[in-house]
Amino acid sequence: MPGFAQRIRALRLKSGRSESELADSLGVTRQAYADLERFDSEVDSVISIHQALNLARLLDTDIAALLGESAEAAPVPIAAVRAALIAQLERSPDSREALEDAIDWDIGPFLEAGAEWSTVYTLEFLRRLATLVDLDWRRLLAGLDRA
Repeated sequence: MPGFAQRIRALRLKSGRSESELADSLGVTRQAYADLERFDSEVDSVISIHQALNLARLLDTDIAALLGESAEAAPVPIAAVRAALIAQLERSPDSREALEDAIDWDIGPFLEAGAEWSTVYTLEFLRRLATLVDLDWRRLLAGLDRA
């Protein structure tokens, strides 16, 4: 199975779009976009969730397919994960720091549920969050497409 970078490049070529066009649409430099097509880790760690969703839309696919994941996973809405975390933190307020240390992210914007939360975090955040709550991350991906 091709890596993220190869898959993104193949989808871009199929779409007939240029690197520059996609870079502009994502709000990144052409070089940053070119790195998405060269390095598998870029899509997980550099672009935001919002940008990854936008890239999938621009390439006429869904986020799971863009990442080479099975789209058959039953979706778990992000709001459900957020609500579960808030409930857990209400029971044990001191656990927030431990939770943030475990995933190496500040979870404030995620918990606040503002419209911009997906611009703050990368797909790597979702992977770590899914692991933390013992959830198959593909279920979170499926929930993103429905958010």
